[in-house]
Amino acid sequence: FGDGVNGTLQAKLPIATLAAGARFGSVNGYHYWAVAGSVYMQSGIQIGPVVINGFGGGVAYNMQIAKVDSAQISHPTPPGSILPEVDLTPREGDYVFTAQVFLALFRPQTLNANLALSADISSSGGLQAIALDGGGYVFSDNPPASNPKAIVRVEPMHMVYNLPDET
Repeated sequence: FGDGVNGTLQAKLPIATLAAGARFGSVNGYHYWAVAGSVYMQSGIQIGPVVINGFGGGVAYNMQIAKVDSAQISHPTPPGSILPEVDLTPREGDYVFTAQVFLALFRPQTLNANLALSADISSSGGLQAIALDGGGYVFSDNPPASNPKAIVRVEPMHMVYNLPDET
């Protein structure tokens, strides 16, 4: 959008995979930016049969959650990425906040899922849109990324509710 730059960085450590990404630019006389990060741990934190394998989040300034036609939906998280991937477009005055969680049932190879919740807030403090993005995989040998060998895949999941338009 306009003049800008973006990039990602991923580090695989023995106990966790860390990822970070950023986008900076300017369009129509104003600047915009977005940053995101996440951590994924294969062992996770077990609470009964549920394992919390990681968390992620992000924030964007002068950007909005994009209105997406269902025919144009792409995978919410590129294969191999653990960053929350939310479609954003520049709009002066808006902020977008995203929180993401990685979950598994017993262990990630059995059933794993990722879910990102995003909120678009206007400069006046009003809620503009809410988005849910994610995916789920059963018997997958490569969590948390998309895996074509998974027995059952639910991807992409992309839902946006635009409050002003009630759509």
